Amino acid sequence: MSVEPVFGEAAALLVSQAAGEPEGYARWVEESGRMGPIVRLVDENVVLAFTRSDGKRALVTSVGGDRLCLSVFDRASEVAEIRGCERVGDVKAVAVSGERVALISVETVGASGAVPPNSGPAAPQTTGPTTPAPKKEASPRLVQNRKTPAVVKKGNGKGGKKGGGKKKEVVKKAAPKPTVEVTVRWVSREGVFEGEAKATGLRFVPPLEGMGVVDARGSARGVEIVWYESAKPSAGTKATGMGWAAIGGGVIGEDGRFEGKSRAKVVEGELEWGALKGFYAPRLVGGTRVGLLTQPVARGGSCEVSWFGGAAAKLGRGECAIEPGAGVGFEKILQAEPRRVGGQARNDVGLVVWAGERAFFTTGDGRGLRSAGRDGSLREEGVAFPARRGRVHWAKVWPDGTGVALAGGRVRVLEGDGVREGLSKEEIFAGGRGAGAVAGIGKVGAAVWVARGDVGRVWPTGGTAEVWRGRVWPDGAVMVGGKAKGLLMELSGGRLHVAGLSEEGKVGAPALSDGRARSAASPVRAGFAAVERAAGGAIVAGVGVGSDEEVVAFVVDAAGRLGPVAKTSLKVRAGELGVRLSGLPGGGAILSDEGRRYAVWLDEEGREVGAAAWPEGGAAGICQDGSPGPRFYPSMKPGGFVEVEALSAPGTCVVGEPGWAADGSLRWFGTRAEGRDVVPEVGLVRGLAAAVERAGAEAAEDAEEVKAAAPRPCPPEMVLVQGKLCVDRFEATIVDAASREALSPDFPVTPNLLEITLGDWSTGRSRMGSVHARAMPLPFLPGWQRGQKLDVMAVPRRLARPNGYLTGLVAESACAASGKRLCTLPEFVLACRGQDDTPFPYGDTYVEGACNVFREAHPAAILHDNASIGHLDPRLNHVRAGEAPLFRRTGATPACRSRWGNDAIYDMVGNLDEWVDEGSGAFAGGFYARSTRSGCDAVVTAHPRSYLDYSTGVRCCKDAEP
Repeated sequence: MSVEPVFGEAAALLVSQAAGEPEGYARWVEESGRMGPIVRLVDENVVLAFTRSDGKRALVTSVGGDRLCLSVFDRASEVAEIRGCERVGDVKAVAVSGERVALISVETVGASGAVPPNSGPAAPQTTGPTTPAPKKEASPRLVQNRKTPAVVKKGNGKGGKKGGGKKKEVVKKAAPKPTVEVTVRWVSREGVFEGEAKATGLRFVPPLEGMGVVDARGSARGVEIVWYESAKPSAGTKATGMGWAAIGGGVIGEDGRFEGKSRAKVVEGELEWGALKGFYAPRLVGGTRVGLLTQPVARGGSCEVSWFGGAAAKLGRGECAIEPGAGVGFEKILQAEPRRVGGQARNDVGLVVWAGERAFFTTGDGRGLRSAGRDGSLREEGVAFPARRGRVHWAKVWPDGTGVALAGGRVRVLEGDGVREGLSKEEIFAGGRGAGAVAGIGKVGAAVWVARGDVGRVWPTGGTAEVWRGRVWPDGAVMVGGKAKGLLMELSGGRLHVAGLSEEGKVGAPALSDGRARSAASPVRAGFAAVERAAGGAIVAGVGVGSDEEVVAFVVDAAGRLGPVAKTSLKVRAGELGVRLSGLPGGGAILSDEGRRYAVWLDEEGREVGAAAWPEGGAAGICQDGSPGPRFYPSMKPGGFVEVEALSAPGTCVVGEPGWAADGSLRWFGTRAEGRDVVPEVGLVRGLAAAVERAGAEAAEDAEEVKAAAPRPCPPEMVLVQGKLCVDRFEATIVDAASREALSPDFPVTPNLLEITLGDWSTGRSRMGSVHARAMPLPFLPGWQRGQKLDVMAVPRRLARPNGYLTGLVAESACAASGKRLCTLPEFVLACRGQDDTPFPYGDTYVEGACNVFREAHPAAILHDNASIGHLDPRLNHVRAGEAPLFRRTGATPACRSRWGNDAIYDMVGNLDEWVDEGSGAFAGGFYARSTRSGCDAVVTAHPRSYLDYSTGVRCCKDAEP
């Protein structure tokens, strides 16, 4: 939660939203502590709040990165009575002036001088976290129509032309800097966007790309505006480094024209990347009088305010943090450790928002609200956005009508029509966290086992199957249960390895006593699914090894033997993997693609007995867990569907697969939205089908003694390369080694770097780029990730957002914790080129869009107006180009796969740069915005292993077992 100022009223605005989350909330709080209605925000971010002269409240919001909306609310209503929206483009600042809102933009009108905006020396290289140097990329700026892009490559081995002598040096004349003019467009109090943007007459020359309008604020004089501009040093001052620049200030009048007499040079100094030395974090402050606040040190507690029409004043930490210009230190308020937004640095300016005579700020966890009077007296204001948020992390329903879920912090077991409570997540998972992806949930006898890295018992008591500790991850492994024995199936080296699991967690037949499994050539690829078979063993389905699109099915009996492989009519897009599978009480299963577009009915032997297109329709709502419930669900009768109103009720989300029970009922676990509350629920609908007799008993186990098992050359999440090397199938997700829960992919892993990044950008994001960029909130950061050093592992996961912001040192240790290592550069190139040894994962010639690289936009150019600054901004991998983020989930670009036998490695070109073991530091493959067509040969060696930014990730290698 953040606390934002409200113009025109003694109130503050409370905002709860995060990047990547479509839903957010806002509400006003008055000086008295009275809170207004909660306003729901869907796919829009708060830019500014103000109160009109008639007492009605207004919000300006950013929608889609290019539209602004003005919504007007009655004080007692959460529904806007007036709302106006318009596509406005790249607005740089918004200010309330009288009864109107001014939209400030700039337009290039000409050139001045002889130095381009990005000229001068490169940004200084640093190994620290504060201002990372831009990568030495092929193009440091956003380029729309590239014709001959540079190639980032570690030497091409080519020499110069023969003969010719010394080359004549060509000195290129620097391009002139552009001159820009400020424009203004007005929005009326009724939400009407008036006419077109008009020139104000204010012109200046930005000193650097991305350094233009600093801020704008309404005052009695009109719209106060400040901007960066190129400047010459004062007499007797010598500019060094990148040159000299200033921050200018002035007023745009009510008529929309800049008042020339108001123009002044407020401060000046040496130019740095995105700042003036000694005048950091500039912003406008004040009410009846307005001034420019700056900080002499980037993370210092003191500040200086240059009051317009008055002198500059140096202020101590207390005034800077609480109320610049108040003349008092507010030590009592400082003792309460106030923050107006979670993660804000304690030395930041503006730790509170004043509403009349009270200062508002958040509690330590960022959820509650406190206030303080000018005398330091504190008042607890309560929870700003009260809501019940019950999570359902994983769930499974079986054909006998029972089921299990981790819901609301406890294991819940469905038996008959009732639900029993089991162990808490604190009792079964380290740190009380159990949200990690699962490779299977199986009921063996009376015990329920869950595979999520480890194989752990969650009902009726806890426990771990030690032989599989840390080795069973989703996509390459699946676990199913059974009356007397469960089965664990793992892919490795093109073979499907099958082992048994007893109720007590011991390895049983068909595995050897040392845990080595029986195996056979695998008919399916990674991403396969399996369900318990009524006659014992499992029904298995997945994308077949003989085709990129066909889905096949077969059975594995209790002795670990594979039955005949049958093709189904279900097809997926080439390169896609996962499928859905749900067992039927009369035997057999329902198979579908992950998008639920087509369904296939399988019999007890895995043969297709019916198929039909899945009818459209589903629950409306946003799911934190699971997916919206479908309106129609495949019936127990092949080829038919039933309409299930409860499953598709608004706000219904399903976790796992719904399942038919022998009594004819359909059952599922999920959540239901009730306003802001999200409540875990068990769905149970009767009367949709006739009761059936549960198919036969488990077959007797084959008594044949297993004397040998094929070697397991690679863990199931890795791909075997040339019979000697194992490479992660996907880019890595970083997980906590103790709990197996994923860390946020948008922040550094190490505690000090995380806190510095959070402190820099919690409020710093509102001082850079367009108003759309400034309004974009930070991504959500789990509270458990802060304040402690975690032991982390690198785990590849399909359709996950892999971790960026990794140093080479963290990447190396995370691979080691997984029993792996960094790939060497030759290993990376070998794996990337695939078994056909081609320059690109997919072939010999570059194909635009086949991999997520060389994209049309750069996230830093969109957020910061300069592709070379702000590379630790946690929002960068959430930036969109059109409807979709530039950064993609693993495996979401299926054409970008490097084939090895019947398996493939995904995204070795593009998406994230991946650290490799090469020299003093290198990352390979390119990331989504890198301008390279070098394919598998792309590599950057300009940074040490201590470097990190938003695009640095990892995948691991391992020597294959003999």
